[in-house]
Amino acid sequence: MSFVIAATISCYTKDLDRFEGDYKRFCSYVGLTPYIHSSNNTVHMGHITKHGPVELSTAFVQMCMGLLRLTKKTGEWILLVNYQKMKETKGLGK
Repeated sequence: MSFVIAATISCYTKDLDRFEGDYKRFCSYVGLTPYIHSSNNTVHMGHITKHGPVELSTAFVQMCMGLLRLTKKTGEWILLVNYQKMKETKGLGK
């Protein structure tokens, strides 16, 4: 299964130069950025947009779920340390 996930991510991210080195553009392409509604001084952030290739966003979610299942091996990685901190403040699955 991990080979399929790696191949999917590789196929969709072959040409990262099209995002001009901006991770925000890449996240927006994948569909993992929140809706933002702003009015005057208030900014409301909603659920993720879910725009972009379904296969790619599914592969990223599956990859993260695999990392969470293997916390004995991956628990010290900075990605999971940050996830645990955000989980405490935002709640599960956000």
